[in-house]
Amino acid sequence: MCHLPILTATMLLNCKKGTMNKTLEAVGLIGLIIIALVLLLALPFANIWALNTLFVALAIPYNFWTWLASAYLGMQFFGSTVTSKFNKG
Repeated sequence: MCHLPILTATMLLNCKKGTMNKTLEAVGLIGLIIIALVLLLALPFANIWALNTLFVALAIPYNFWTWLASAYLGMQFFGSTVTSKFNKG
């Protein structure tokens, strides 16, 4: 029963220590992936909201194309700040 992705507190207490650690690591990894996806989807809309709040005359609509444009601008301005441990040189 320890390998199920959704666990109750009693299930966690009944699991063996090694299995429980692997299960919690998997659940934590899935949680991080979900948080990253939510941020990836929400931040371009947050940029549009901020621009509409600061500059009311812009009246930028909330749709897929404005989200895509905002995401593209974010990648253009801040994409070069992302580094990798493999990209040393």
